[in-house]
Amino acid sequence: MRIAAISSSVWLARLALTVVIAFALVGARSEHPAAADSVYHLDHAWRDQHGALVELADFAGGPVLLTMFYGNCQTACPLLLHKARLLQEALGDPVPVLAVTFDPVSDTPEAMRRYAAERDFESDSWHFLMGSPTSIRMLATLLGVQYHRRGDGHFDHSNLIALLDAEGVIRLRSEGLSPDVAPLAAEIERLGVLTH
Repeated sequence: MRIAAISSSVWLARLALTVVIAFALVGARSEHPAAADSVYHLDHAWRDQHGALVELADFAGGPVLLTMFYGNCQTACPLLLHKARLLQEALGDPVPVLAVTFDPVSDTPEAMRRYAAERDFESDSWHFLMGSPTSIRMLATLLGVQYHRRGDGHFDHSNLIALLDAEGVIRLRSEGLSPDVAPLAAEIERLGVLTH
């Protein structure tokens, strides 16, 4: 019990430090053209499934669906990505989907290309991103996603899809794995963030 309490305390301390760093970084980037509460202030480099270096701000200018997952997940993550695909289809626009991995060691560009091919996520609108552990933790903090690697190498994590507007501001968060995306699509239409 004591070991579990210490482990939990260490995890909470790391999370608190990440939050402090994230807010400091956002404050330091006030000259960035994105809105003050934009995730695009997180100007770290990411690698996509093709091995190309990208920044989140590369996707500015239109709405984006953003989720976090890991490739070895056989339970929640396939359902989460399926929900993102259903939502993308329901919106009727080629809204880009950014799927950011919690596990950049296993989820290499090659592994993510294979993952996309096996699950039919090869459309140009799907971007599987890998980053440093610090980048991943900071993005998760900004999104409100919690995750923790278990001893068996799998992750406990939130199941969240976020909608970013053209400036990278989070306009909607959807938690859960329900495939009924019609209410979400209607809410996104109501928000008026889609470009027509």
